[in-house]
Order: sequence, then structure tokens, then C-alpha cells
Amino acid sequence: MSSPAIPESRFITIDNLKLHYLEWGDPGKPVLLFLHGLSGCAFDWVYTAGFLQDTFRCIALTNRGHGDSQWAEVSRYTFQDFDVEIALFLDALAIKELSVLGSSMGGLNGIYYAATHPERVKKLIVSDVPPEFNAEWMGRWPLILQGVRSHFSSFEEFFELMRMTRDPLATEEKVRGFASYATKTLPDGRIAWKHDVEMEKTFYRAFIRDSKALLLGGRPETNWWQFLSMVRCETLLLRGGESSLLDHEMILKMTAAMQRAEMREVEGSDHVLFWDKPDEFNAIVKAFLTRA
Repeated sequence: MSSPAIPESRFITIDNLKLHYLEWGDPGKPVLLFLHGLSGCAFDWVYTAGFLQDTFRCIALTNRGHGDSQWAEVSRYTFQDFDVEIALFLDALAIKELSVLGSSMGGLNGIYYAATHPERVKKLIVSDVPPEFNAEWMGRWPLILQGVRSHFSSFEEFFELMRMTRDPLATEEKVRGFASYATKTLPDGRIAWKHDVEMEKTFYRAFIRDSKALLLGGRPETNWWQFLSMVRCETLLLRGGESSLLDHEMILKMTAAMQRAEMREVEGSDHVLFWDKPDEFNAIVKAFLTRA
């Protein structure tokens, strides 16, 4: 894998919040919007965007409460807020048509935006995120919430949490790279997240609540199955072959629930496909997006 391409780093005020984003490539080329996962930011995408910048105008947004973007009030971290944020961001850049690539939480944001703005999204790629937690992850949620903390005593502690909750297959090199832009070092030597941990707790609690509602036959506040059925564009659903978050049966069900979806599973990868299998991930993404 080659060295990451150097993007243009910019800030913009959207919905009264100062947001950070990165941009690569020719402004005249088709737009590809990158949406990061929970605790991530625009820098997650430097290798993939660098690979695609000759074909697309690549734009990676750092959502509110993440990375170098401004934090919001806790009540303004709903998926509706993220959807409005993305829509206003694209309007500010005068982008009328685009493709969207989202990983994990970013995949959900991509589904939401494609469902609510069908006239704008040409193609959608969603990487390793289910519309609800499966039984295994429902049993793990107390551990997940316990692991949501603002700082760590050392890099080793941070590394072990990443291996346990984000991607067990991630190498120390990948985790160190992630830590370099997603965290900061405090004066006392501890490592602290740049993102708002209250935002992270809000996300997990909402997703757990909706998953429980579906499990019990109730009505979730955000019904992701409904949003999946509303997406009209060509969609590629990706799954890490070793992912427990999105199992094989679930991705098959998601594909069947959508109008124009197909799926791929990448063997030897866990949740973060662009970490575990970057070359294969990039090749699959480019082939889908450039296919007539």
C-alpha cells in the first residue's frame, strides 16, 4: 500500500458548528463523499481517497462531535441531526449529485441520506454495519458502554480497547496511526479522545434501544429496515468475513430488503475493512463506483 495522498484540509460552519473536512482530486470530477464511523474522522479515509482521487473529487467530512469538528449539545447528536448536517454541508459546497461511501456509523448516515435525498445519490456503499444488533452484540452492550471513556492511562490500554471493541484483527501499526489523529496526549501523559464521548454513549443507547424494540416486536424510534427499503440507488453492502457485528445472515437479509443492492464479503477482515484489507477494499469500491 502506497503512502497516503496529501489532501486539502478545510473548515466550514454548518448548523452553527465549525466542521472539518478533507478534499482530494479535481473539483470537476464526480463527487464521492466519505462518512466515517463512530469515534473516527475524515482522516480515516486518506488511503482510500488517495487511491480514488484520479477518478473522483473525494470529500471526507468529519461529523459534529468527532475529530477536529466542533462538539454539539448532547441532544443534537441524533441521526436526524447528522442527516441535516450532511445535507447542509453538500448544499454549501453546491454539490447536487454524488456517490456516498460510509463505514459503520457512517454507513448508517449514508443510508439515511440516500433514503431522504434519493434524487441526489447515484451510488451508495455501506461497509460493515447492521440495521440492528444481533443476539451476540445485544449481550455485549454493557461491556461496550463500560468501554466508552474519555481518556486512557497509556497507549497500551488504548490499544487493547481498540482490539476488543473496534477490530480484533487490527495491527498495532494501524491502531497507532488511528490514535495519531483520533486522540490527543494530555499534559500528564494520558491519551484522550478528540471525539465527544457523550455523543458515543448517545449513539449506543439509541441503537440498543431500537434493537431491543425490534427484538420484542415493538416500534423502534429509528427503523433502519424501513430506511433500507427506501434507498433507490445502486447499493453495495460490504461485510468483513470475520465480523461478528454484521453476520452473514444479516447481510443477506439487508440485501433482500433493498431495491437495488448487492453484497460482498471480504475474507480475512473484521469490522474495519479499510484497515484489514485495504487493497482489496479499494479495488472493490472502485470497481463498483466506475461500473456503468
